[in-house]
Amino acid sequence: MWSEVLMALSGHPGDVFVRNSETQPLKVVDGIPFLHPSEKEMLNRLCNVGHLYSDLDDFVQHDNFGPGDSKSCTLSLYRQALRTGIDGQLQQYRQLLLEIELKVVQQPGTPMSYLHQSLAEWQLLLPALTKVVKRVVHGEVHGARILDVLDRAACQGIPLLNNAFTAVASANRQVLANQLNAWLVHGLVLDSAHEFFILPAAPAHEEADSGSVHTWQSFRINHDVLPQCIPLRLAESILFIGKAAVVFNKTTSDLSLRHAYLDPTDISWVERELTKLHTAGTASFALGVLEDIVSKLRMRSAQHMWAVMTRVGHLGALVVAFKDYMLVGKGQLFLEFYHHANAFLTLPVAASTATDAKAAYLRAASLVQCDHDRAFAWFTLCLRPPVFVAATMADVNTRDAWTELGFSVKVPWPMQLMFNEEAIAKYNSLFSFLLRVNRLQYGLHRVWADNMRRIKRNRVADKTSTNARLLSLRARMSFLVDNLQYYLQVDVLDAQYALFTDAIDRCRDFDAITQAHDHFLTTLLTQTFRTAPSVRALLAELFALCQGLCDLNKRGDMWRDA
Repeated sequence: MWSEVLMALSGHPGDVFVRNSETQPLKVVDGIPFLHPSEKEMLNRLCNVGHLYSDLDDFVQHDNFGPGDSKSCTLSLYRQALRTGIDGQLQQYRQLLLEIELKVVQQPGTPMSYLHQSLAEWQLLLPALTKVVKRVVHGEVHGARILDVLDRAACQGIPLLNNAFTAVASANRQVLANQLNAWLVHGLVLDSAHEFFILPAAPAHEEADSGSVHTWQSFRINHDVLPQCIPLRLAESILFIGKAAVVFNKTTSDLSLRHAYLDPTDISWVERELTKLHTAGTASFALGVLEDIVSKLRMRSAQHMWAVMTRVGHLGALVVAFKDYMLVGKGQLFLEFYHHANAFLTLPVAASTATDAKAAYLRAASLVQCDHDRAFAWFTLCLRPPVFVAATMADVNTRDAWTELGFSVKVPWPMQLMFNEEAIAKYNSLFSFLLRVNRLQYGLHRVWADNMRRIKRNRVADKTSTNARLLSLRARMSFLVDNLQYYLQVDVLDAQYALFTDAIDRCRDFDAITQAHDHFLTTLLTQTFRTAPSVRALLAELFALCQGLCDLNKRGDMWRDA
């Protein structure tokens, strides 16, 4: 009888204990005369323990995949760690059965109540383990999210469950620690089953200079598998550190050697600290340990990025260049360009417009002697650049070629991390608006100059009512545009540029610089009314009226009556 019971507790049927189907637990066969009904009920409860053990052991040995993809489950490091942790608990169960068998052999008169008392803890633990396994097998949780299930199970206030699930969670925390170590130190994602919360969004085999910005943007946080024990702010810091490691590992070897920011001692410290995540022996995740590691590494990596940006990327020169070209700081250059290109840029875009505009821009740059500047090669004037956002009807009421102008920018490494495609698109929006204001200001001044030349040629002032009203209208338009231009240049561009350069001088890490640049760009867009559709529409109507007067003067119709 005892042998039959021990076999049933191991999940194997016999003559006394049988099962009706593979999914149902063993039961005592009916018709055994020497078993009291209470003993039969107790044995059936023990058979359920054996059934749960059999299911868990089957999961450990074969990992029944359920409805999920068997291939991905086979590659799952967290499922393998869960199997390892559960196998450690089942080994204790198997050892207990051996001890019971030895006691029964040595003491043949051992009562069944002893068996029930010895397995009391397992009647509580095995159902809890089975519940967790079912959630994993049926795909309710996967990847690093398994840690959340184990952490909750380890915090139930029952010492037996706390200790067991802490031991099981330790194996899964070790997987997380290994993945964090590979990502934080080397920028590697050791994740073939998409279980780590850092997800590569594109293949990472780009070249150093052209692909580094793409590599920086090709990693993101996978919120579906981000454990609840890791706050989002901490996950973002982890993402930043790893991306920095990825990018600098892909740069030239000389650059990496000159600017290495983690020496072997630092790497050993990171590995040693990360082991505390799975060796602490606590029911809850050691969040404080991870926060301390990430805080120090982020500070080091941000300072390293700042050093490379200022010494290798020439941040100061690049900021000046963006102001000169994309914020129309080189007024003489764009005035010359207006003289050479206005004749064909006021027409709709044609096949030759792009070539003609580029040639006119190069002639203007040659006249003002800026074509030999290092920064000049970074900015290429073109129609509809790759990151150009076409002007909407809220900005312009005409569709001439001027509205399609923008810059294609090629900035030196590693400045693409700050001047990315989104930022350049915003700069192009500012460039289009500022260039339009400059054109209108010059056009209205030219109306006045043409009238003065006409008066000087005729040697008499025009006193007709129509022309007097036109000149009064021009004066009011010029007053509006001149004051708008003064506001844009002095109160917006110069003021915000001074604040931005001052922030750069005070910053000593990459985060502070990027935040200052984002604030600078956002403030420019706000104060130039790029984010206010109603004001943009109103300015577009006013600009259309001003442009109409300039076109009237250009055609010679304005003074035809004189």
